[in-house]
Amino acid sequence: MLKSFDVNSADCFRFNLTALFNNYANIMDWEKVRVFTPTLFIKGGNSSYIKIENSEKILEQFPNATAFTINGSGHWVHAEKPDFVIRAIKRFLNKN
Repeated sequence: MLKSFDVNSADCFRFNLTALFNNYANIMDWEKVRVFTPTLFIKGGNSSYIKIENSEKILEQFPNATAFTINGSGHWVHAEKPDFVIRAIKRFLNKN
């Protein structure tokens, strides 16, 4: 949530906090569907959004998942290293 915090904004957060609070149960309790289609997760090496300890849960929902880390980039890996992202996607698509 701190990544969405904007100290210069009157509302402080860039999203509707009231709506999130009021609908939290619906958001967190959606049906977990297993996706068997090959799926690519691209992670920035400096990002903590996809952690190794999440691997088991990811594979439960995406049994054919592949993770690819692009070193030297953060969460916005597509903006920071677009050529590497495109290369990773092309490689993945060519294999699948």
